[in-house]
Amino acid sequence: MVNSRINVVFVVDIRNWAFDNVAKSLKGKLSEFYKVDIIYWEDFPSILSFLQSINQMNPDCVHFFFREQLSLILSNVDVSSNLLRIFCKRAITTHIPDYLYSDEVSLMNRRRLLNFVDSYFTTNSDLHGIYRDSHFVPDPWGVIYDWIELEPSTKPANSAIDKVRIVWSGNSLWGEYAGHVDYKGLKTVITPALTLLKDKHSNFEFLCMDSSKEKITNQEVLDEMHRADILIIASEREGTPLTLIEAMANSCAIVSTDVGIASEILPQEQLEFLYPRSSRELYSKLDKLLSNPVLVRSLGVKNNEAWKKHFGVDSDLREKWLDFLNSAVRRYEVEGPSRKINMLPTQINFMRARTLSAVRWTRRIINKLGMVDVLKQISPRFASTYHRLIHGSYRNHDIDYSIIESFYKSKISSMKMSDPIVVGSPMWKGVAASTQAVFPEYYLRYPFTEHEYPEVEEHVYLKRMSELLAQSPAEVIIYSGGSLIHKELARLVKVVSPNKRQYFMWHGSPAQWVDAGQLRFFSMWRSEYDNNIIDGIICLKRNLEETLNQMGIRAFYLMNPVPVIDDIRLPGDLSHEVINVGLFSSISSWAKNPFPQLLSVSGFDNILLTTNIAKNDVELAFPKHERVQYIHHMDRQDFISVLKKQDINLYITNTECSPMIALESWACLIPCIVGPAGDVYSTVDEKLGAYLVEKNVDNPSLIAERIKKVIENYDEIVHLLRVNRAVQRDNFEQAKQLILNRL
Repeated sequence: MVNSRINVVFVVDIRNWAFDNVAKSLKGKLSEFYKVDIIYWEDFPSILSFLQSINQMNPDCVHFFFREQLSLILSNVDVSSNLLRIFCKRAITTHIPDYLYSDEVSLMNRRRLLNFVDSYFTTNSDLHGIYRDSHFVPDPWGVIYDWIELEPSTKPANSAIDKVRIVWSGNSLWGEYAGHVDYKGLKTVITPALTLLKDKHSNFEFLCMDSSKEKITNQEVLDEMHRADILIIASEREGTPLTLIEAMANSCAIVSTDVGIASEILPQEQLEFLYPRSSRELYSKLDKLLSNPVLVRSLGVKNNEAWKKHFGVDSDLREKWLDFLNSAVRRYEVEGPSRKINMLPTQINFMRARTLSAVRWTRRIINKLGMVDVLKQISPRFASTYHRLIHGSYRNHDIDYSIIESFYKSKISSMKMSDPIVVGSPMWKGVAASTQAVFPEYYLRYPFTEHEYPEVEEHVYLKRMSELLAQSPAEVIIYSGGSLIHKELARLVKVVSPNKRQYFMWHGSPAQWVDAGQLRFFSMWRSEYDNNIIDGIICLKRNLEETLNQMGIRAFYLMNPVPVIDDIRLPGDLSHEVINVGLFSSISSWAKNPFPQLLSVSGFDNILLTTNIAKNDVELAFPKHERVQYIHHMDRQDFISVLKKQDINLYITNTECSPMIALESWACLIPCIVGPAGDVYSTVDEKLGAYLVEKNVDNPSLIAERIKKVIENYDEIVHLLRVNRAVQRDNFEQAKQLILNRL
């Protein structure tokens, strides 16, 4: 059936962490067929010493549990290295166990890595879909669940429960160095739900195994799972939550957000207890279980049976691993090392390689002195840099547009003559979110990454992009946001294809002209209109098109829509004990009005504020308020996750067009209070406007009264948001079609 005694080396990051637990389990389960060794990345002072060790072992296959370590090798050793060339003389594989680096840009940057390996798989179906659908990486081999060694325990369905034991296990601070706030949900989801439960139920106890507080061994977690009745998971996202598998093996009922493999492996009866991520939803699920201990036992029995099916002696996981590794070895036997050698870099950045070597050398000293956590506290950015260098991740900002061209060609060639191409830069987050909401089917990101500054007149791909746009079947091109590089692009397109109709989509307003840069920006695009480079302006501020028409500029108005984010999310009940309020504003801009909004919550003892305002500024303005969570720069998906955790959002600005934060909040059925300039409600439903529009934007006291009004009428406001969400979207689609017909 398989080649006997193939030699396999598993490369694991750190001893006794999650990857090590999986690797040790697999070593035992595959030992009948393979000779398996485990080596640890942390043991090697340099990449070259790692390569030398692998070459001396000379296995048939090397499997990297954390793909970024292989990426680090490919980024720091070039084709001239004999060690690296010998390393290529074997099958090399990896797998995708998490959602790190799964956005388009990160996948593009990992194209060489995933083409280099002989095969890779993902650990859940959702990840498989992301990688399969990517333009930039080869399809994964398939899906193989994490397989850990467990001693299952059975709790009889008819056994009594005197006191229900609820367990949560994890690192409550996971991801904070990268800007995530309460990613695992302990603070904002689990704790408030348990507070509510204690008011109604006395028949439970809660055990919190938080590895951010103290070191907890895997055996300690397993011992507690033997005694547990219910496991809670409240994470935003997971590749595979290992505690889920451990709880199933130990006949626990499970209450979880729909993350990782949960919906793939849990029995039908258990799916009812997958909940939208909120404390009220978690409370509701736990309340039902605590009211029916018999159901707790019944679900535990069903989960144990499901564990045996997916992970027990009759599981297909062993065969999947055998098929995966054998197929990789067969591919290498057919293709030899030349395919991989031809993909190696011809030269590397010498200074970066020396820096990496030095950091990895000092890692041992830092670990021995126990300084990692101290340095994290001194500088949150240290953790990100440290783990990227030591454990393998590195972000490469050099963009190879020859790779992206296939994506651009595919997107542009799929356009019909009647379709506009909408060009926008992803760097400016608000403009990008608006553009994707208004024209999701027509959006073309250029420059491609959010790290490329678009306010320049030259770019490596500018001429080629102008050629692609000029040759496209689309008759209309819209430049959303109108960065400087887009002005240059419009000029080049006009020269090559003068019949193309081009438009500037303006996300600003004349109120911003007090900033001389904003006035010059508009003047620049008006000059392009006067010189017949563009044919008009699409604005997102109501009635501004009338003023522009009076100025002799052909103009159109189009509002932003309520985006489709999570329409299956159900609104939760408002807990008056802790009310989560979000304030997301630019501290450097008077237009965003941050401080009156900040001071408006000063009289509330039950508000937990989440904000991106700088901590030092908050403490200066508001020194006695301790209930504040701070977020930093993050991508839109992570920001939406933060936004969805709030009960009320504040976006009461001095000037605005069609604010995406208010509309994104509406999409999630979260009331967002706005000022008159940001009123997205009244034209859809006057009652919504009466609740959510505060006219006195510079008056903290009256903003506070507005917050109280929203709290008092919360259920009605959420109902109005829900019934009018589709109305707003219909209005937008009709207006959009009218605009497209007129361009």
